[in-house]
Amino acid sequence: MQTAHQTREKSDFHGMIGRSDSMRRVYDLIGRFAGMDNNVLITGETGTGKELVARALHAAGPRAKGRMIRVNCAALCESLIESEFFGHTAGAFTDAAGDRAGYFEAADGGTIFLDEIAELSPRSQAKLLHVLDRKMFEHVGESQTVGVDVRIIGATNADLKTYVREGKLRQDFCFRLREFSIGLPPLRDHMEDIPLLADHFIRLAGSGKKGAITGISHEVRELLMGYAWPGNVRQLKNIITFACAICPSGELTTDYLPGGFPESEDRPDAEQRLPRALKRKMLVDALEANRWNKSRAARWLGMGRSTLYRKLAEFGITAP
Repeated sequence: MQTAHQTREKSDFHGMIGRSDSMRRVYDLIGRFAGMDNNVLITGETGTGKELVARALHAAGPRAKGRMIRVNCAALCESLIESEFFGHTAGAFTDAAGDRAGYFEAADGGTIFLDEIAELSPRSQAKLLHVLDRKMFEHVGESQTVGVDVRIIGATNADLKTYVREGKLRQDFCFRLREFSIGLPPLRDHMEDIPLLADHFIRLAGSGKKGAITGISHEVRELLMGYAWPGNVRQLKNIITFACAICPSGELTTDYLPGGFPESEDRPDAEQRLPRALKRKMLVDALEANRWNKSRAARWLGMGRSTLYRKLAEFGITAP
């Protein structure tokens, strides 16, 4: 069994968990872009953690003392978008009983995070592009311009080239927003982070729990490592949170996993699924995490010492 305290390392970057090469590249880009004022577009599948990246960019930059306002673009009502973004004066339209500040005014000096930005209509994209270019806007119902100082961070899981080709996304708006870009990998491309993520979610779920959850069983670990994770990190969090809620204490076993998980079509054999390079890296990571103590590394990996020795010989791994 792999216990929680054994995986707890310096792998938390502004709330993002992982020390795989692909996640380290994400951290590097965040570090490079945070101190600049350029617009940033974050891309990635659903559940990969795009909002966490946006919050890290804001928190690590010079606008950290300002507000970061998240806008779910997919949930905006088209007829009220101008009022939502730019605010309105009393009487500007039927239901405008009083003056109201919009997102741009409320976030002045800070950041606006436009989630699901590709779901904005081309008409709304044009209006936002106008503000991004001029750094000024008008309240609905008046003609006086208001200066604004905000950084725009957008996020989408859409195929941008397809959206542009189909006319759903204006190319000029896309170019203006994507001054810098950060692409998040799907969980299936950095599966070596799953043990750390599972440990993190166990700690979150167990913070107010009476019985302590000590970790995950070897069988659960194999299931997690062999699953395709179509819902990415968010799906993993939901699975672990559910299991922790019904597990009284001790280790999480397959008895506590949600019914129907994992679906058979998303459950190839774990050992066959993992690339050879990833298998080797997982072994080295376990050894390094345990200072090359093979007994502890074997327990960390949930395998016997003889199995570990066989795998070390298979991959030609020797102590430095």
